[in-house]
Amino acid sequence: MRRHPIGLYVLFFTEMWERFGFYCMEAVFVYYMKVSQYEFLRENSSRIYGWYLAGVYFSPFFGGLLAEWRLGYTLSIILGGLSFAAGYGLLAQEPAVCFAVGLGLIIVGNGLFKPNISSLVGKLYPPGDKRIDSAFTIFYMGINVGAMMAPLMAAIVGNVMAASHGEGASTERQGYLYVFMIAAGGILVGELIFLTFGRLIRPVQASSAAAAAGAAEVPADLRRRRNLALAIFFGINVLFWMAFKQRANSMALWTEKRMDLSAPTWLADLFAALHIEWLMLKDGQFRKEFFLTLNPFLIIVLSPLLVWFWAALRSARLEVPTPAKLVLGFVLTAGAFAIMWRCETVTPPGERASALVLVAFYVSLTLGELCLSPMGLSLVSKLAAARTRAVWMGLFFVSTSVGGWLSGEIYQYYKDVPYGDFFLKVCIALLGGTVLMLAAYPVIASALRPTPAKTNG
Repeated sequence: MRRHPIGLYVLFFTEMWERFGFYCMEAVFVYYMKVSQYEFLRENSSRIYGWYLAGVYFSPFFGGLLAEWRLGYTLSIILGGLSFAAGYGLLAQEPAVCFAVGLGLIIVGNGLFKPNISSLVGKLYPPGDKRIDSAFTIFYMGINVGAMMAPLMAAIVGNVMAASHGEGASTERQGYLYVFMIAAGGILVGELIFLTFGRLIRPVQASSAAAAAGAAEVPADLRRRRNLALAIFFGINVLFWMAFKQRANSMALWTEKRMDLSAPTWLADLFAALHIEWLMLKDGQFRKEFFLTLNPFLIIVLSPLLVWFWAALRSARLEVPTPAKLVLGFVLTAGAFAIMWRCETVTPPGERASALVLVAFYVSLTLGELCLSPMGLSLVSKLAAARTRAVWMGLFFVSTSVGGWLSGEIYQYYKDVPYGDFFLKVCIALLGGTVLMLAAYPVIASALRPTPAKTNG
């Protein structure tokens, strides 16, 4: 197989640093609201988190439109990064108006940045290129390098603050404000990479009016089937994101309240030998933010293995089609919440669950994510017309937006029920999504069939 273009790796590192900033903020967002000086934030943290997710993933729809029809990809990405940085900087201030305006700027920044950098990945490859699935998986791994560094940094900041100023809500809150400033620095590093090496990004697919001619080559009935397949997938995709975004909401709170945070003896000894125990641990325990590294860490570990596995099956003429990967993703995600439900049924009240349960949860969740999220991005690149691809990429994030909003609303509604009951409800919803994805399989498979070749005569 041919090598990937160098532009993919420029986008990889740009996105890596942007996601570092994004997930620094997300790692402490709910925790910050829980210790806020404002009662409204303390009492409505899950709902605010859900509305924030709705905004941050809905705005890419308009960002895609602006890029396609007015700003272009490069300017959109630059302006988006600057808006991100300003938003994180305002969050680092205490006044409520700074909190509100900061969230608004982050939403605008994500709208301009996210769909357009993802669209550029697809445009690096000619239509029908077999490398697109693996390109998006590699790109997705870059996202998660940044996502893994972020909660680790948040945990280190928390430990340093506790060591310097002692325990307490005020110290904890101040540490979170420092994390928001670090998030602003992360996105500025990404912007610098993009500006310095952007000349190496060389799309081979045309856009705007030049792409319209290519889009006309697709028969009208096939175009309708492709658009329908995308719309159906986006509708079902809402259920996945509703569950997945519990990661930094109900799962983060479960980690704080129900899981044993103690570090294994061998790991504590290793940190001590490296003289970093004071950074990583507090009284022999990890900070709660640390465990948010599990998902991105597992993506980094499992992504190349999954790329190799899909390629090996393809070489053996046993290629797993994209619709089958989507179904598998739902099954694995449902399995993750079944693990949590089972854990809650066997762990007595007042006792803390083993961290191995959380590891098992994230292994299943991560495998499900790798079957769904990068494949969804790939599906847009395969099925969307070139001249409207950024718009469809924006609609992909709209489905994420609705799922994010639901993630906050359902946990706000069920926050007083036992964790086990809540996890079971999420699992049942995901099993429903699996059934819907199976029903949609023929539609998506039909849309993915190659365009009939023209004959001369």
